Amino acid sequence: MSSSSLSGVFPAVITPFVKGKLTTSAYEKHLHFLKEAGVSGVVVGGTTGEGLALTPDERTHLCSVARDVFGDAPVFMGVNAAHLEEAFMQLQSARMGGATGLLVSPPYYVKPDTQGLQNYFESIHNESDFLILLYNHPGRLGFELSLPLLGNLAHLPRIVGLKESSSSLERILTLKTATSWSLFSGNDGTWPAFLAMGGQGVISVGAGIAPELYVRHWQAWQNQDLATVQKLQETLEKLHRALSLHPNPQAINYMCALKGWGDGSMRLPFSALKAAEKDALSDCMKQLELM
Repeated sequence: MSSSSLSGVFPAVITPFVKGKLTTSAYEKHLHFLKEAGVSGVVVGGTTGEGLALTPDERTHLCSVARDVFGDAPVFMGVNAAHLEEAFMQLQSARMGGATGLLVSPPYYVKPDTQGLQNYFESIHNESDFLILLYNHPGRLGFELSLPLLGNLAHLPRIVGLKESSSSLERILTLKTATSWSLFSGNDGTWPAFLAMGGQGVISVGAGIAPELYVRHWQAWQNQDLATVQKLQETLEKLHRALSLHPNPQAINYMCALKGWGDGSMRLPFSALKAAEKDALSDCMKQLELM
């Protein structure tokens, strides 16, 4: 698979728990729901999947089950580590689980310099035969993957794309010129503008609960049916606002629990939603006819 074939809607999938234990049956049901909606692939074990709270065996299991459900469609596993050896352990879980690729975040907390970041990403690239999407999320990390850094990584053959969660659309124009990467929006609210700047799709939390709406949105964009794009974006903005009121993945976990995928519980440091917050999310789902 090449970067040119990576496009469309990729839900960031939750890890469903029941009383704190990963439940395979709920996970499989959720994945089949996403597949039947026509999504292009999935990302498992990332931020939305509580990747930092998972054991290596759980990471492997998530990848393996997703591979069984999705067959040849891309299954990316989140790699989010504080140092290189930890990243290599996560890479091994992805390898054992049969993942297609990795969604690799910069090391958290330590705020390395540009050369250190370049060495880190190059080391992960050289250690594996996975396709790699890099992840730029300055809101979470406190720093941004600079355009010069990304340009220095563009020659590496298995780094094939970027998930961009900043608010800068100008970056997309620059990256379209400087790289041959597939560029994915990580911000549902600006997705249409991102596509207009040359993006190839979205890696989305909301697509985990409303995949059919996101797929229709993507298809309308492909057909340049801008009236439908606008109408669907207005609908999805209601979902986006509801999800953004809570630290991810609190809201999406509860919404998925309402569909029978887990009990909505999360591992610490996440806490349970209050009753009024649950009611508001339930009302949102009813309004959007998601339940």
